[in-house]
Amino acid sequence: MTADKKIQLIACLAVLAPLAVASVNDDATSALKQAAAAKQRAVREKQRAIDKSKRIRITMFAPDELLLKSMQAAHSVNVRAIITKMGDANSAFQQLKLEQKAMGDQFRQVLAPLGEQGITYLDSGKKSFMYLPDQRVVFECENEAEGLQALAERAELAARNYEMRCEADASQVAGRQTFCVIAEPKVKGIPARKFYVDQQTFYPLRFAFSNNEGDWKITMDTQAVDFPKDMPQKFYFDPVGNPRKVKFDPAQPLSGIRNVKDRLGFDPVLPKKLPFGFEIQRSELRRNEDGNLAVLWLTDGFASARVYEFRCTQMREGIWSQGNNTVLTEDGVTMFMVSDLAPSQRKALLSAFAHRTPFSIPPPAANSSVGFGVKPPPVPSEEPRGAQQLLFPPDLPTPAPTPLPSPVNNAGPVAIGKTNDVKGDRE
Repeated sequence: MTADKKIQLIACLAVLAPLAVASVNDDATSALKQAAAAKQRAVREKQRAIDKSKRIRITMFAPDELLLKSMQAAHSVNVRAIITKMGDANSAFQQLKLEQKAMGDQFRQVLAPLGEQGITYLDSGKKSFMYLPDQRVVFECENEAEGLQALAERAELAARNYEMRCEADASQVAGRQTFCVIAEPKVKGIPARKFYVDQQTFYPLRFAFSNNEGDWKITMDTQAVDFPKDMPQKFYFDPVGNPRKVKFDPAQPLSGIRNVKDRLGFDPVLPKKLPFGFEIQRSELRRNEDGNLAVLWLTDGFASARVYEFRCTQMREGIWSQGNNTVLTEDGVTMFMVSDLAPSQRKALLSAFAHRTPFSIPPPAANSSVGFGVKPPPVPSEEPRGAQQLLFPPDLPTPAPTPLPSPVNNAGPVAIGKTNDVKGDRE
């Protein structure tokens, strides 16, 4: 090969080399793009599979069945959680530490607000205890846990009163994937509700209801939660000092008491029909050192209310509301309702207990010497086991009701006011 031909060959190679490199680069770029596209397709396919799995799983249960599983989970899984329960105003809240063993002991302690900090609840199976540090008193009562059969009945009642649907793509709560059940009431006057349920354990994590403007207000939320395999063998709490102990006698079903009128001083008022689809879930006779009173537990499946009935001839006839309380007095019998329902809803419910159309009156003046004259109950904030909200982790304490406008001794469950007409079996 001559020198000229070598020079020409080198020149050709110099021209072709960049083209070859460009071709290789194009092939590599194309391969990278294809790999990225394949990866994106794989991610989309995986997400579609997850979404399909969600849809399949959620359609395995009707909404009421999903809620029933959530109610059962609230009793039957190990749980550690920090929970916030909100009231009607932004400042009305409780933050609680919750620990419970599957089908076993439960421990709850109020972390905030400061005025309620340290209030402690312990359910040890057969008995329940509540410690109020400011009053230095421990309340004790026999357990009256709501069985799974009662939960199933409440779920059935809720299904009659609400139209329900499920949403698979609900918000995360405390880092957990949830299902959301939306319950729309079939009658006017009751708010719609949302229930957020953990997808793995079916444990209830968040609740919300619609207000008058149609916005959703969260009433219970979970900040942190885990479901440990093991829990302590026993829960303990150590009251400071030597607190006074108060024991409540076990409740007795009204249906099993022959002389209930003699013991109460009046025939207990048991309305046959209540508005908004509510029913009387159970009725009991309670007795403490001040005497006897009737306690009725009302529910529409989701919402709940308690009504305490006792003689109080010093109260004016009529109906009035204050805070979470609505009070009706007729023919010397006072009926005291506690519920987180709106005042208008409480009034409609309590009016069903009246023989005559009740007329509204203002609450008694703060300096009134007339009081109810009974020891708790009926002060619901001092009951170790309150009315259980459907789907709430068991026995979350409700914020204390507004104090009644009568002199109160903060040392514990002393008589309110100066009058005591409660019938009693005094020893």
